[in-house]
Amino acid sequence: MITIAVERAAPVTPRSLIDRIWSGVEWRLARSGVKALAVDYDDGFHQSVQVCVGWRSGHLAMSVMRYRESTSRISYFYSRPPSGVAKQIGLWEARPAAGGCRLLLVRTMELVRGSGETESVFKKRETAHGEMLRQHLGLTLDVVAAAQG
Repeated sequence: MITIAVERAAPVTPRSLIDRIWSGVEWRLARSGVKALAVDYDDGFHQSVQVCVGWRSGHLAMSVMRYRESTSRISYFYSRPPSGVAKQIGLWEARPAAGGCRLLLVRTMELVRGSGETESVFKKRETAHGEMLRQHLGLTLDVVAAAQG
């Protein structure tokens, strides 16, 4: 299991930042590989999103369910995670701070162990994947925290 937490300062209120995230800014701005995005359902508290990203020589289709727990927190899970991932959950949380807020992004994922993959090889792959995820989440936060409007 991999759990990564990253945090950044943002010069806006927690509510406006959570509203910005709810609008999908992290997919439009932070993910250059997004090929298609469709919101299937959104009642302001629950949201179902279909995302298609370019991956290697093809595409990955994913389904994400999000829940706005409060004006400062969104939790989510992938109801259809990317291939090779058994489970993926996370949260966005914005807390008041001097000059705006602190934005926290946490993601937990469980990779699928390959058939015949030894424990040590799996652990090395999990560690490498965790580092790639940490970098990706950091870049995502940088873009979202700096986005205007």
